[in-house]
Amino acid sequence: MVGYIGFTCSGVLKTYEPFRCFLAVRQVKGKHTGEAILNEYEDVIQEGEIPVSKIVRVVTDGGSNMIRAFNIQFTTNQSETLIQSSVEQFECSEPDPNPLINIPHSERMVDIEIELDDDSSLWGRIYDIQLSCQEMEEVFDQMNEEEELEMTEVEKSLQDSFFDVGRSNHDFMHSQHVLLSTHLRAHCIAHLLQLVIKDGLKAISSAVVDVIDKAFSIIGAVRRSVNDTEIVYIAKKLHLPAKNATRWNSQYYAIKGLLRICKIDPLIQTKLNATQDKSHRLTSRMIAILKELVLILEPFQEATDDLQADYETLGNVIPAYLDLINKVSLTRKEDDGTVIKNPKSPLAGKIHHCADLAEALKKSLESRMSFVLQDIFYVLGAILDPRFKECWISTTAMSDYALLDSVRFELTYRYSNLKDGENASRSQGNEEEVATNKESGPTPSKKKRNLYSTINATERPPSAGSSQILEEFEVYLNEKTIPMQQEDISGVVTPTRSLKYWSKNAHRFPYLSCVARNIYGCPASSASIERLSSTSSDILTAKRMRTKAGLFEKLNFLKHNSKLINNPVESH
Repeated sequence: MVGYIGFTCSGVLKTYEPFRCFLAVRQVKGKHTGEAILNEYEDVIQEGEIPVSKIVRVVTDGGSNMIRAFNIQFTTNQSETLIQSSVEQFECSEPDPNPLINIPHSERMVDIEIELDDDSSLWGRIYDIQLSCQEMEEVFDQMNEEEELEMTEVEKSLQDSFFDVGRSNHDFMHSQHVLLSTHLRAHCIAHLLQLVIKDGLKAISSAVVDVIDKAFSIIGAVRRSVNDTEIVYIAKKLHLPAKNATRWNSQYYAIKGLLRICKIDPLIQTKLNATQDKSHRLTSRMIAILKELVLILEPFQEATDDLQADYETLGNVIPAYLDLINKVSLTRKEDDGTVIKNPKSPLAGKIHHCADLAEALKKSLESRMSFVLQDIFYVLGAILDPRFKECWISTTAMSDYALLDSVRFELTYRYSNLKDGENASRSQGNEEEVATNKESGPTPSKKKRNLYSTINATERPPSAGSSQILEEFEVYLNEKTIPMQQEDISGVVTPTRSLKYWSKNAHRFPYLSCVARNIYGCPASSASIERLSSTSSDILTAKRMRTKAGLFEKLNFLKHNSKLINNPVESH
């Protein structure tokens, strides 16, 4: 048994096209600990000469060793700036001959000089000091209570006077602040959805479990019988998929296929050898339970397929999470305590036997995936998706003003980084241009034309500082959202992609489009490395088990990067 770990790279080119490549697959000897995984990760970065500043995120599964290897948290807004400034001040400052521990003013230690009488002991004096401190705290508490009582009386008197003007909640909502942060390591959302499904299936009743077991026993018997397989193929023109213990969607497709067969031919159970005995057949009640199970799991399957696709998927995480929450919330509690059907849920009123499954899925979603609402990558990805923008915020408990203010602060921070990178590339380009001019000789000067100079209107100077990206953001928010699907000239309906929108509107939003390109380079799942593992099994077969690790990595490199070798992207 040999263990391997694979690494892939994803991003977005300057042409706003998704880019993915294979980096390496390494053999991990010994235990697959977090330290061993981190060592392989650092070796791949060093050998590939990948700048650490270009690594925005690392997406892995939820294994404990992965969490240990990449459990490095960093805040995105002002914390990085404060940390960087403190580091610069520390590096620029001269060493103090008498260094002190850096403690805030409220927590600094002071020297206390205690005078003792001949008859008193040190511990007795310290006890007296503690008593005096407790008395002072009681006095301060009493003063605070008196101040609060006084402020209450003042507010009440103002309410009785004509100065009590009706105030809206705008100031209160605007004063709130949503703290957005992120981690270097990101969860694979597809793996989280699979864990959510497992949590839900554990909570279903024994009656539903018996129905599922009977359905899978029929599917297994049909797959083992040649005659039954031919009967099913004639009725459905497909084969029933096998059950895979590690992939919940295989169970979903198997049950869905069985229901489809029963719908096409209601008498199919009387024709199969697996159900010749009436006790082995599915009753109408069992079929109803399986239909409810498929109805509940169908949106989870759609979300899984969407979030592990090859196109940009980061902007779909929060809308998918909120949509799944709304669909499995069958009831809603009103302010007066009454429970009604949830009008937002299309499943409300249709689920009778599997209501406990829907409730368990809702609880698992909230416990496992609620963090996405405070992750800056998922928030920016959803807001910069022209299909959603800020529409999803109203379905959460967060304030529109507070969240958008935090997003504006984050955009300001990212704008400064973009300007720094632009200035650095511009200075490098100027140096190369000067060197080229020196080699080619002086360029002929052109005479400036003054004709029509008094007629033409002066151009408006561009906005300075971070207000430029904020102006672009306000214009973007004020525009309408685009539809989820678009129809081309030939009449073919295709899903709308965010990167295509930003590619077409990059001239209108030069800085905001750069932020979107940087954000959408992060995938929402680790599906690319999962596909690599699947294709690697075709290379390292049972007859090629003596293949060396180095040759195995080179074969994978050629297999997955063949398109890049034929179509290099150095110019982008």
